[in-house]
Amino acid sequence: MRTPAYLDCLRADRVIRVKRAVYTLNTKPDQPPARGVIALVERPCDPIPEDAPATAKSWTLAEVEQFRASVRNHRLFACWLLSCYGLRRSEVLTIRQSALDGDTLSIRRSRVAVGKDAIESMPKSRHSTRDLLR
Repeated sequence: MRTPAYLDCLRADRVIRVKRAVYTLNTKPDQPPARGVIALVERPCDPIPEDAPATAKSWTLAEVEQFRASVRNHRLFACWLLSCYGLRRSEVLTIRQSALDGDTLSIRRSRVAVGKDAIESMPKSRHSTRDLLR
């Protein structure tokens, strides 16, 4: 079975990054970084199709309303509704009653599954820590 092309690209990119890190770590502080053959290698990338949109398309208000109506009786309706407001799944999973203060929902934590354990930590990025107003 042949490996998909995108996996070959990812593997090659990882090898290049590791080798660059090794060359950088093996130089002495008073010397310029070693200019090995790896510095001349261009990183592979997948070709971008010409008909591909420049950015992801967000749902329109009508599409969100249609989605909300279709999941209204689902047991995870509240989670689906919060995801429509831009919360990540890991952020939705950590919301507690204490995160609500009047009309404000504070996003301060995220929870991810690692194996069979759930690990709670800071959100994915610095800008993920935020307050949402109703």
